[in-house]
Amino acid sequence: MYSCGLVLEGGGNRAIYTSGVLDAFMDQGITFPYVIGVSAGSCNAVSYIGKCRGRQRDISIQYSGDKRFMSLENMIKNGEFLNGEWLFGELSYDLSPLDQEAYDRANTTLCVVVTNALTGKAEYMYPKDFHKRGCPILRASCALPGATKGVVLGKDRYFDGGVTDSIPLAHAYEDGCQKAVVVLTQDRNYQKQPMGHARLIRRIFRKYPLMTRAILNRYKIYNRQLEAVWDAQGRGDAFVIAPDHPLHCPTLERNTDKLEQIYQTGYRNAMEQMDALKAFFSQAVSFYRNQIKMPDRPFCGLSGNKIPCMPSGTQGIFVCYFAFTAAAWAKPSLASPCGVISTVSPFCSSSTCIQSVTRI
Repeated sequence: MYSCGLVLEGGGNRAIYTSGVLDAFMDQGITFPYVIGVSAGSCNAVSYIGKCRGRQRDISIQYSGDKRFMSLENMIKNGEFLNGEWLFGELSYDLSPLDQEAYDRANTTLCVVVTNALTGKAEYMYPKDFHKRGCPILRASCALPGATKGVVLGKDRYFDGGVTDSIPLAHAYEDGCQKAVVVLTQDRNYQKQPMGHARLIRRIFRKYPLMTRAILNRYKIYNRQLEAVWDAQGRGDAFVIAPDHPLHCPTLERNTDKLEQIYQTGYRNAMEQMDALKAFFSQAVSFYRNQIKMPDRPFCGLSGNKIPCMPSGTQGIFVCYFAFTAAAWAKPSLASPCGVISTVSPFCSSSTCIQSVTRI
């Protein structure tokens, strides 16, 4: 069970909006025990968990115009407009590497959505680390139909998870999240329209008729998911961050000025909603505490402050009562003798604080 999960929509280079949101989260010391990402959202998730502030922004800004990223030249050479081999090889490991140690220390559950071409259904995978070059699961989640040939995992071919589950809030709940923060890359009034060129799509994916059906029906599924997201927010089960205006950004946008503006919009939108987000976290804490029986545990001493020792495997956000001084708020990370890393979230008064804890 997770007190609060994070759900990240994709959108290709439009997901630089999410990069801005997550950089704001990192600046505020906000972490989650569970993150689920789709397509470019899964890449954002990895950089966020690994505390690589600015990494996804820099990749989009610095390399979107690079022919190795996307070009007709790639199409001629290997049959793919998007060069996944380069994106998840040289770019991700040499030019803009992930902080692997920070990612491993985070101990966050990551779920990545992919689409099985044979069944035309979403599947959910849980990569543990990214030490091995190639990132096949991430590459599959980002394998845009038509721009790539997909990725073979095991015996099946997989494509972009956004084809079948663009906003996987329902799966976050299935995985045990009691509440969720959802980051969208389309504005709040957006409704997806039917895709044109149906005959061409059927021809391209003639070997995968169920995949074809999923692509052509995507707008229906997406709009139902949007409705479910707004319903969840109305019930208090989700907190949604979305662009405050249409971004007018195609999936494969290369205009770096526009991408920078979208990044800044994401950062600004997140900061503008930070107080409301922290209030949502506070409600999630209360809900979570009512769902589980917090064990009576001895307290670990830490320079006069008290951190409850949590049983192995416990994850989530809960209320800790500290005798914190004002100086303690300036220290974003505290380590206790019992092996608990605590990230302070300054939501409250000097005597009570909401603490995000992961057992190492």
